[in-house]
Amino acid sequence: MAWITALFLTRRGIWKDGSARLVLLSGAGLAVVLIDDPSFLGWVLFWTAVSLAALLPRHGFDDALAWARRLGWHAISAAIAPLKDAARVSIVRQRRGLPSSASALSGPSPRCLW
Repeated sequence: MAWITALFLTRRGIWKDGSARLVLLSGAGLAVVLIDDPSFLGWVLFWTAVSLAALLPRHGFDDALAWARRLGWHAISAAIAPLKDAARVSIVRQRRGLPSSASALSGPSPRCLW
């Protein structure tokens, strides 16, 4: 439910597009189903609904092949994006001279102030 709320609050296109709102509501229904009885099919349907809600305001309805490509690319990029983000954060930390997360975690612990 947090994903749906965050998507609804951050993507203004969903507010204006009725089909995106309908798909987002169906995603909320599927989230309730996942709470009641988690399954692989429910999980896939939930993520398909969330992906459609995110992509519908920009692209609208198209043919099935175009949507299959978009959803496939969305699934692939969602798996790779955290690795790219970690690499970007590492580069920014090196440029700024900040310690990496590994060395920050292994360093001395902060003292308690009470």
